[in-house]
Amino acid sequence: MGVLLTACGPKSDPKLFLGQSCADRPATDCASSLCLSFDSATAICTQVCDPVEQDCPEAYLCQPTDNPAGNHCVPRALVDNCDSDAECPSGHRCDTTPGPGLGVCYVPVQRTLCAPCQSSLQCPAGGGCFEASSGEAFCTEPCGAGGACPAGYVCSTLPELGEQCVPERQTCSGGKPVCAQCRGDAECGGFLDLCVENLVTGEHFCGQVCDPATAASCPAGFGCVDLSGMGSGPFQCVPNASTCEGYCDAAPGDLAKAEAQCGFGRMCDTEIFSCIEADDGRLCAPCADDDDCRMGGTGDRLCIVNVGSTETFCGSDCTTDACPLGFSCIDVEAFGVVHKQCVPTRGSCLAGTGRLGDECTANGAGDCITGICLDFGTVDLCTARCTSAADCGDATSGYTCCNVAASGTEFDCTTPPSTADGGVCAPVGGTFGADCTPGQPPCRSGVCLDIGTARLCTQTCTGDADCPENFACAPAVDQETGADAQICFPSGGGTMGANCDFGPAACASKYCIKSTAAGNFCSVPCETDGTCPEDWICDPEATTVDGREVALCFPPQLAP
Repeated sequence: MGVLLTACGPKSDPKLFLGQSCADRPATDCASSLCLSFDSATAICTQVCDPVEQDCPEAYLCQPTDNPAGNHCVPRALVDNCDSDAECPSGHRCDTTPGPGLGVCYVPVQRTLCAPCQSSLQCPAGGGCFEASSGEAFCTEPCGAGGACPAGYVCSTLPELGEQCVPERQTCSGGKPVCAQCRGDAECGGFLDLCVENLVTGEHFCGQVCDPATAASCPAGFGCVDLSGMGSGPFQCVPNASTCEGYCDAAPGDLAKAEAQCGFGRMCDTEIFSCIEADDGRLCAPCADDDDCRMGGTGDRLCIVNVGSTETFCGSDCTTDACPLGFSCIDVEAFGVVHKQCVPTRGSCLAGTGRLGDECTANGAGDCITGICLDFGTVDLCTARCTSAADCGDATSGYTCCNVAASGTEFDCTTPPSTADGGVCAPVGGTFGADCTPGQPPCRSGVCLDIGTARLCTQTCTGDADCPENFACAPAVDQETGADAQICFPSGGGTMGANCDFGPAACASKYCIKSTAAGNFCSVPCETDGTCPEDWICDPEATTVDGREVALCFPPQLAP
């Protein structure tokens, strides 16, 4: 009797389980042979379910779907609508009030005018969560008497919301101007302005959405470029020189803006929109002799030489006037006479390329074009001098003019800076519950919590009493330092064994075990096997998704 033989061949890859990504892969790679597609880049393995029985795992809901057609398990965080809190991701609530937010899952926090939002319940009283034509959603607030609104906002009649204050520039997104350094699209200008990369140099800078059919849709010196290279867009204004190095647009009389864009001792040439060396003898301008500096005004102004580097620059008299931030008043001897002059504290007028809001944690003031770097929470940011909030951008820029604290590395916004001494541009900063995704003002507390579906400002705590309503005090790990911390998490979360691919906030215990075999799952602390419920086993060195090593309960089939 003959026997049919065939080669064994290589061992096949394991099938993908529920919730794993199947984007750009055949559905047969899923254990269920069902790949649920949400958009061109997002698809996950799913399984058939009964919408009456709701027989999906805890982190999923049984929902009707189009691709594939039928009823399938969908992650709660990706559900488009809800009827109750139970149908939303952990830490979220369902908006059941009539209006534009009906049936939307949202984080129950209070936010301010122009803050990103999912529901009107997050916005000021009488305001709402308005979705602009670009797709951006932000909080509005009702107009005051006679249509009054804060500076930078106008009163406009919005569908279903009535007369509301909205930003003059029709966007609350990002805020960084064209040509500013950026790490992602969320940091730039309007909702449709993108962070553009020069593939040759690696430079990243903010573009500006444009219409290729309208020549005037880009600033002078910029062209409307199709980033796809195929005529389909997106279209963005980018410099004709393909680089933003040295770009500026400060008007001749706007010294504060020129300093913020070009640094000390430089000015903006608006014919070529480039920073050039100042020729008017201002502080830090390059010079050959004292006469080059004295054209800049009255008083004792010398051309100073750094003998170590041979750099020459103009000082300024500090006999009676204080030196600006970043400068020190020292004695300089010339022809046997001692003069008091303001000079850069670090001895040089040459500075880095970081502009307002760029991070300077690594090298401090040396990273900043203005030579000024201040502490803000867990990061240091480049800033610029100012005498009023207008020097720091419009009302939606996220920056205002504040005093410099006595330490010289921090700022104090409790009182406005004096007109004589001026201050520095400082981030307004997000309050508790504010959105802290990249491009939004950093948190005043310095604590930004990523709960998977959103990022929001929170605070440290010692117990639940330190946290506001809908939040509870739970353990976490500082992603910057690796140190253990206690912070306020959104209340709720799954029980032991629930899926927590969206992070520890998805667990009632806030302990989420990292698992490649079965997907991340919620657990509880333990001391011995006997302290774990349901025959689970205590692992004394379990690793959580946020990097903690603690004793946690494991299901028997996954126990190490």
